[in-house]
Amino acid sequence: MDKTLKIYIFKDQVIANMSNYLKSINFEFVKFEEGVNLWKEKTITIVYNNEFREISIYYSPSEDDKHLEFVLIHIHKFPINTGTASINKLLQKKGIDFESNFYKEGIDFENMVTDYCRYLIFLFDTYLKTTLTGEEWIDIPVDWYGYK
Repeated sequence: MDKTLKIYIFKDQVIANMSNYLKSINFEFVKFEEGVNLWKEKTITIVYNNEFREISIYYSPSEDDKHLEFVLIHIHKFPINTGTASINKLLQKKGIDFESNFYKEGIDFENMVTDYCRYLIFLFDTYLKTTLTGEEWIDIPVDWYGYK
């Protein structure tokens, strides 16, 4: 499947599937941005926020047309420079293994993205709701590898 088509299917499905859930916990759709990654390939970022947090969903199509390997989801604490973490790190701190690559043989891309959104909603609702609503924040130490 063409990467540009994948990007627009991803965008449409994420916005359609995530917006109602996120609205229920006071998040608003903020923006959709197009960009390019280090290899000059097209990427997108979908951003939602509420008064406590910002969620950014970054997507860059995979090379092999089979995996959603380049979906990154970060939650940022407001004010914006006071904390940021990927959902895999936040879930890890809660003892949950986040399976970000859930490719299923025989499922078309649109259905795969829809399933991914359902999975995210389950994770948000079950494990990260208090983080999203501003009731808690899990500090994730950063290993700067001697650079700081």
